[in-house]
Amino acid sequence: MEQGDFIGKVQDKGQQELLEAWYDEYYRNTFGVGFREAAGVPPNLAHAFMQWSVTSIHDKVCVQWEYCKKKRSMGQPAQLATALADFLAPLAGFTTNGALSVAFLLVQYGFDSICDCDGDAPVKPSS
Repeated sequence: MEQGDFIGKVQDKGQQELLEAWYDEYYRNTFGVGFREAAGVPPNLAHAFMQWSVTSIHDKVCVQWEYCKKKRSMGQPAQLATALADFLAPLAGFTTNGALSVAFLLVQYGFDSICDCDGDAPVKPSS
């Protein structure tokens, strides 16, 4: 499978599929097994994802990687998500599929507001 085909397949996934791919990667990195083998799906994956992203990768993505600046310069969501996945893979220890799932979730479902792309001042996570 060519890279473009692979990225297109990930991009075409729905929010629930992307959330499950993220959670499986997160669970494997934390506990050594996938979430389905261990415990099942938590009741609200979207909430769990947003908590994880704000507490674990917020500063690195919004400030260090300059999410808003890159979003403005890249234009295409798939291009932004692919570049973000390249940044996230080593940072989070995710596979390519896991990093792409996280990147598409961030681009499609919320990091604009978390990084405050309209105001260009990243929102600091609450403790």
